[in-house]
Amino acid sequence: MLKIRQHSIIAFIFCTMIVSSCKERENDVATLNIALGQTTVSAGASRQTMTIETNSKQTWTATVESNGSWCVVTPSSGTGSAFVSVNVAENTPDITRTATITITIDKTSQSVNLTQRGVPNGIEIPEIKNRRWCIQHQYYALEFDTAQRHSIWVAYVFNNHYNLNNVTRPNPDPWIYDPQIPREFQWAYPHNPDAPGAGNFPTLPGYDRGHLIASADRLFNSAANLETFHISNASPQVGRYFNQHIWESLESLVRRWARASDCDTLYVVTGGAINPGVETLGRIGSRNNVTIPKYYYKALVKRKGNDFTGIAWWFENKQHSSTTVTNYSYAMTIRELEQKTGINFFPNLKYALPGNPNLEEDVETTMNTARWPL
Repeated sequence: MLKIRQHSIIAFIFCTMIVSSCKERENDVATLNIALGQTTVSAGASRQTMTIETNSKQTWTATVESNGSWCVVTPSSGTGSAFVSVNVAENTPDITRTATITITIDKTSQSVNLTQRGVPNGIEIPEIKNRRWCIQHQYYALEFDTAQRHSIWVAYVFNNHYNLNNVTRPNPDPWIYDPQIPREFQWAYPHNPDAPGAGNFPTLPGYDRGHLIASADRLFNSAANLETFHISNASPQVGRYFNQHIWESLESLVRRWARASDCDTLYVVTGGAINPGVETLGRIGSRNNVTIPKYYYKALVKRKGNDFTGIAWWFENKQHSSTTVTNYSYAMTIRELEQKTGINFFPNLKYALPGNPNLEEDVETTMNTARWPL
């Protein structure tokens, strides 16, 4: 009996050693998690941080698969958890491109894709002043001013596809940070929507979070509508008798003009006037120092085949006595609006009709109100 017990003890110790050895080998397996702050960036040169988390003390390596050397990870190797820089060169070809970044430790690897948008170049796109902050979303484009926490312009089109109403506006409004702009440059910062009990995005004290491209302008699918709730598309607008009344009336007219029989495509540029030399209403310090525009504008070009016509609108950000647009007192030529805002709208019009280099000049210096019925 004693020998049996000794054998049992030896066997127990042996088995324990095996289990312990197995656990040690399991613990030697590297765990790896990588996170890239933004997986889609604008066309300009930029730098962002990628987080590497691992339980391994072995050396990790970073590789980048891309068409060209426009995306570089620095450093390309290291030990243990780390923060590394992802450096992105300016996208001069103006086409969307994607790089695959892979971190490898021993036999463990993880990859993330980084997409860099091209510079938008449609007829609706104004002259771009800073390619770094010209953002091409799927359903509209914008140029952002990081110092003022506000978009300079938002540009988009209407056509037979975009004119459809297939979904309804969510309730409550699903505001989110713009994924292509670092959060610290957006007016809701430092709000953290992922924190427990964070609740909705903060309001703008005394003002509506007014859409620039309206939610009602993108109701053909849910993804397009959600894009209109990027904080970069919000602006501090006086609520009653402006955003909720006369400005909304103009937005409804824009959608009606887009669906009219004399329109194939409607090109729209809109925004709050914040360029140097344009008077503003100051800043909201409690909301990351966002600029309050004193004026809002829309520049419109309507196309039917080879026929183009334009008009522009200029409104003060205040309560108006009228709740709807009933006359053309707020209308002007696009050229006049360019002088007020400092923005060169529709520079690509000159290429729209080969053989007619004067098209931009003709459209921007005339206003035929009969083509824009109220």
